[in-house]
Formats: sequence, structure tokens, C-alpha cells
Amino acid sequence: VVRSNREHPEWVGGLWKTYLHAPMLCYWKGKFWLEFLSAPVNEHDPNTETYMTSSVDGKLWEAPRLLFPSFKAYDDDKLTICHQRMGFYVSKDNRLLIMAFYGKYPSPNEGDGIGRTVREVYEDGSVGPLYFIRYNRHAGYNESNTPFPFYKTSPDKGFVAACDELMANKLMVQQWWEEDRSEDGFYTLK
Repeated sequence: VVRSNREHPEWVGGLWKTYLHAPMLCYWKGKFWLEFLSAPVNEHDPNTETYMTSSVDGKLWEAPRLLFPSFKAYDDDKLTICHQRMGFYVSKDNRLLIMAFYGKYPSPNEGDGIGRTVREVYEDGSVGPLYFIRYNRHAGYNESNTPFPFYKTSPDKGFVAACDELMANKLMVQQWWEEDRSEDGFYTLK
């Protein structure tokens, strides 16, 4: 789908990072949608971010676009590391949600990260605003100390309903446990 080329990023849609990992693929509305992690050189390098691309035939892919950019948490001087064990969710009313988890250096999936974020992907490939769908409250993160709002504040009631539907699907969200590791009763299994 995407080749790494630090010398000629123009050949890969401007993507200069060469660590490409954790592809999550879905098929929705006649297209393949792929999200993946991209880091400068190695796994879990600071500013590992999540990109998305799409294809109608699975052979020719659009230039990757950054969907989940890194930031510095209020209590850290390093950029966040995106991570994902689950990429997409199609709601019952056919909305496509894309997600990423914001972790911290040096290991983003130990339970001390910031939380999981979500956006809606529209049929034309554009995306909605970035929200947190679940904060790692046990690690000290919440609405007051993170850069993106909580999904419940979205004016789009259909988006909120799609997120609520996902949050209620215990089999789907079980995939989040490794990164989150909260003991607040949200997860069916530890």
C-alpha cells in the first residue's frame, strides 16, 4: 500500500517516516479504508502518528493523510505515541468511525497513556473533528488536561449515538484493554 522512502518522500505522498506498522483494514461504501501507524524510524519513537488511506480496487491507493497527530501531554516533554489494537467500527446506521490510542513514550500500551480518540470518516474521504471516546482517567487524564474534547460534546447527535453504540459493545471494546488497563469495570475481561 505504502512504501518507505526517506530520501524521496514525494514518491510516497510526502510521508517521510519509514516505520509503517499496525495496518487496520475495512471495506465500507465501495472502498477499502486502511489506517496505520507511522514513526520516524523505529517502533514507539516519539511522534508515532496514525495515518489513513483508501482505495477502490485494493491496488491503487490515495496518498496517506495524517488523522491522529502527536501532541505533548500536560505532564510530559515528549510527543505522544499513537497505538491501536482496533481501527474501525461501522455503526448500525452505517457510520464509519476510526480510532487511535494516544500512549506515552517509551511504551504506549502499558495502561499509563492518555486515552482513545475517535473521528468519523465520511463517504467522500473527509473526516469529522477529533474527540476522545475514552480517557485513561486512572492515569490522570480527562477533559480538563487533554487537547481534544470528549465525544459527548459533539453537536452531531448521530455521531454521539454511533460512539455510544460502540461503547456498549463489550466484545468490540475488549480489544482496547491492553492499552487502557483500567480497573473501573468497563472491560468484561482483564
